[in-house]
Amino acid sequence: MNITMLTESLGSGGAERQLCILAVEMKRRGHSVQVVTYAPGDFYLSMLQKANVNHIFLGGQGTWEWQSKIRRFLRSERHAVVLAFLQSSAAYAELAALPSRRWGLVVSERLALQDMDTGAYRFRKYFHLIADAITVNSHANRLMLEKAVSALKNRMVTIYNAVDLERFKPGATPCKSKELRLVVAARINKQKNLLGSIEAVELLHHRRGIRVSVEWYGNIADDPPLLCQAKRRITELGLTDCFYIHPPTRDIIAKYQQSDAVFLPSFYEGLPNTVCEGMSCGKPILMSAVCDAGNLVKEGQNGFLFSPHDPHDIANAIEKFASLSEAQRHAMGETSRRMAEEYFSLTKIADLYEAVLLSASQRQHPNIGHWLPEVPWTALQHNKLAAS
Repeated sequence: MNITMLTESLGSGGAERQLCILAVEMKRRGHSVQVVTYAPGDFYLSMLQKANVNHIFLGGQGTWEWQSKIRRFLRSERHAVVLAFLQSSAAYAELAALPSRRWGLVVSERLALQDMDTGAYRFRKYFHLIADAITVNSHANRLMLEKAVSALKNRMVTIYNAVDLERFKPGATPCKSKELRLVVAARINKQKNLLGSIEAVELLHHRRGIRVSVEWYGNIADDPPLLCQAKRRITELGLTDCFYIHPPTRDIIAKYQQSDAVFLPSFYEGLPNTVCEGMSCGKPILMSAVCDAGNLVKEGQNGFLFSPHDPHDIANAIEKFASLSEAQRHAMGETSRRMAEEYFSLTKIADLYEAVLLSASQRQHPNIGHWLPEVPWTALQHNKLAAS
């Protein structure tokens, strides 16, 4: 197949990583693949270059110019199928497909938004009726979209994220430390709940006497006012020696391996790459009980869940983990790795995407099962809360 993959940029986000992983694997399988972007960002460009995957940068300034360039490109190129990642790229590709097209179109939603009936997304979700298939990386997102636009149901398929299990793997046992070392790889924005995690660490340090070190890696340019507020709060609470905010790192595997656990306090998620990667590296997971978290974290077996809305509950989950012995933590990490090998196999995920792309190239809706097949309780809870 001639496959064109479209996304906003090659920035350091999880969706961008997933698209590049798929592009490299589809190229390895013998397909003709090109990745097209239109906004600045080259964090993952080296991944494509190493695999000789063609990258085309369209450029442009703002919505209308981007839409024009993408439409012109997609309608002039010869491809069997287009795969568009993220909301804006999906909308541009769907509009470019009108009034008719000769190629298949698959769009991918990556975030279980809390409210689908506000802002531009109130109308944008109906654009998906133009596509042959919609992939989502969480049951929570799929259920919300199906409820919002029932006609999408037979076009949607849940496919979890792929992880390169040969790269993301357990390392040497971390050196013993008096502090509990948590690592976060997440954007600096309100969704990820940076401020709530700062409050939770303060509770642990000053009120419960538990030493925790948090290393947060994220794009510090995403939300400068929030970053300033967070740094000010860290200083006010006397946490400058234990709560660190860093730019994204290309050595995130080593950061996972050197940690005691991977931590993610988000208010909502799709399927977070940092959790999938942390599990693959054999780490326990401390995560918000949102979206598909119930499939990723088995309480007390490979980690603990908490409410992101309550710093006390976040602190309680971290305290429960801190109370475990070194052997118990190690067993949790082994459970995470076994789950990752089953859930995130690149071969399995790529097989599913290949089947979806092939059916779309033939202008058919997908006829494959969801992966994972189980709908977790957290996804059902998420949809109830979103509807209330």
